[in-house]
Amino acid sequence: MDIKPKKARRGTRAEPAVIDPYLSTVTMLDLDKHMSRILAQARIRPISVYRYGAPYVWILPHEVWLGSAKLDDFIPNRHPLTLLDSVVARELQGHANLLRRIGLRLRLQISAESLLRALMLQAAYSLPTEGALHDQLRCNLAFRWFVRLSLNAPVWEAAEFVKEVRLLLGSDEAVELLQDVLQVCLPVLQRIDVDFRLNSALVRAWALRHPRLEKRVPSKAWHEERLFLAPG
Repeated sequence: MDIKPKKARRGTRAEPAVIDPYLSTVTMLDLDKHMSRILAQARIRPISVYRYGAPYVWILPHEVWLGSAKLDDFIPNRHPLTLLDSVVARELQGHANLLRRIGLRLRLQISAESLLRALMLQAAYSLPTEGALHDQLRCNLAFRWFVRLSLNAPVWEAAEFVKEVRLLLGSDEAVELLQDVLQVCLPVLQRIDVDFRLNSALVRAWALRHPRLEKRVPSKAWHEERLFLAPG
């Protein structure tokens, strides 16, 4: 990088350093001396900072970083949701067509799978309302990852999200699938070494709204086993 300030005449201020508009590498010394100008240039193109003659860090625009970063990079393998996700993904794999039909029939603007996963989070963490669930999606990267939102994707508007969640809960097919998947996930949700706080009463309440499913909601004698729906 060639940054050469012009010599100041006696009694005048030195002119600011001129930075090559096509620069792509700078040294740590350059960065220390000309931080603001280099950062401004990095808004145009990424700049590599060298230290002791070797690449050290990159400076790049926020939008470029968002485009290259993946949300997976921020979710550790030991996070409880990664274990839950592996079970959910396996169970939903064979129901892609059903979810697609539900989405078309209800004219959903948000994918049925994302909504179903969001409801699993509400049940798993005992979130009291859809609004509280939406708040968590806005600030919790692990929640965003679980519902399949990318790092730079905007979270759905609260009113739209609540409306779509309630539309999905109005489908007995969607609620039945939700209950079946949560039943398979019980060994994960009930582990004592994770921070899930499963609200099984809420899950059963979703089923009780539908006459076809109501008769399959277990009696109190079954509640100890946390079974959401008896076999149909």
